[in-house]
Amino acid sequence: MKTNKKATELGEDPISKLLAKLSIPATIGMLVLLLYNVVDMIFVSYYVGTLAVGGLSIVMPISMLISSLGMSIGIGGGSIIARYLGAKRYEDANAVMGNMLVLNSSLIGIATLIGILAMDQVLVLFGAGGEIFQYAKEYFFIILLGMPMFSFAMLFNNVARSEGKAKTAMVTMLISALVNLILDPIFIIYLDWGIEGAAWATVISQMLALGFLLWFFLKKKSAITIHKKYWNWQSTIIREISAIGSSSMARQGAASIVAIVVNHALLTYGGELSIAVYGILVRIVMMVVFPLFGLAQGMMPLVGFNLGARKYERMEESLKKSILIATGLSVFMFVAIFFYSESFVRIFSDDPEVLSMGTRALRIINIALPFIGFQILGSVYFQAIGKAKPAIILTVSRQLLFLAPLVWFLSNEYGLDGIWYAFPIADTLSTILVAAYIIPEWKELKLKISRN
Repeated sequence: MKTNKKATELGEDPISKLLAKLSIPATIGMLVLLLYNVVDMIFVSYYVGTLAVGGLSIVMPISMLISSLGMSIGIGGGSIIARYLGAKRYEDANAVMGNMLVLNSSLIGIATLIGILAMDQVLVLFGAGGEIFQYAKEYFFIILLGMPMFSFAMLFNNVARSEGKAKTAMVTMLISALVNLILDPIFIIYLDWGIEGAAWATVISQMLALGFLLWFFLKKKSAITIHKKYWNWQSTIIREISAIGSSSMARQGAASIVAIVVNHALLTYGGELSIAVYGILVRIVMMVVFPLFGLAQGMMPLVGFNLGARKYERMEESLKKSILIATGLSVFMFVAIFFYSESFVRIFSDDPEVLSMGTRALRIINIALPFIGFQILGSVYFQAIGKAKPAIILTVSRQLLFLAPLVWFLSNEYGLDGIWYAFPIADTLSTILVAAYIIPEWKELKLKISRN
């Protein structure tokens, strides 16, 4: 009866009501994750220094790339587990979980070992130099020690979400964010541990989050059983997990490649200060786009369910309303950033040089912000309807096809300004590419509606 009720809601309830019901929890969860990143940056900036912020900026894409192994495996395996639980194939679901644990243990172990043995080379590759290098090294070493816990926490969190335990997933993120918020001032200010204090606060918060998730699974609060008899390597299952999770891994891999290109260009044409400024700008942009990704997560089950039910009118309404809401939010944030750029930057730093460079750069990189809502929702639509090829192309095109080459070319021609202007140009080109994919799809959808 519970499943039938849910099906009735997705297939019959007003689209606007369902978008709010599905998007708001996802947005709250993402805002908690944002708080996690922002708090570290604020405390480090005000109590350690601007160059320490540059160290954080160098390490962030590296740590996200490593930890995304757990996220990708969690997304891929969680999708399979959800289908098996729906079919009441509990043993198969447990086998998938066992393979996920073995796969993640192998990959995160190798990645962490490489990070420790080749730490200096990795940091230089991602653009660390000058005084920033030492800050980045101090922070990165501690983060690496906690990376296995971070990776497993992300894996378990996605599995919990896949079996409908959205509240458990949200509580996990709240635990890590609140613990980090409490420990940051204690370690950074009162114990005067500097940037190492920020790292330890992050590691301990992830340790507690993983502890909560282990309690959830081991105390039989989950439909999944974690038992050593399921811990084996089955190639068929591993391939399916990898295929489904590849889109998430591709996105983070592309972001890391861009980080390498951008950081090296910044160090060459703007110096260490510009890397710190860029780290601040990334957090501000995250504040803008996270609600849009929350809306996208709300749209996905609506589109997917109504595609299966052949209710094409509701598919079109879901897509249209989601894009309209996302565009409205994008335009609102564009206006807010244009008129209050300095206030946004001041959240993270009151350094006059940071404020001057950051305010101008923030306005430039967000010139194309009104298009971002359409860009994100259009890309996610293809994931919702199960078209993997366009979904992956649109996911990585902005970073690899447009942004990285533009940063390289424009920085050589116009220096630091060229780097900043590469972002709105890449966003505009990416939006055009999304439109080139989504418009024919929309026409096909309308044709199905007329036939139906």
